Amino acid sequence: MKVLHIIPSLDPKSGGVCQAVRSMIQYVNDGVRHEVVSLDDPTEEFITDSDFTIHALGKGKTAWNY
Repeated sequence: MKVLHIIPSLDPKSGGVCQAVRSMIQYVNDGVRHEVVSLDDPTEEFITDSDFTIHALGKGKTAWNY
């Protein structure tokens, strides 16, 4: 099974949703392939040092991050 998580940020400093996603990925691995899409800067250390696939799109162009 493939799971795509879409969240605004994976920055561990923000806690909450990003920590929940990280925990799900860590504990639900039996035959599951996880990937994450976020609006983080792709050069951030928490993106480049991850052990799962993250598609960091960078900051959005509008106030609504689109």
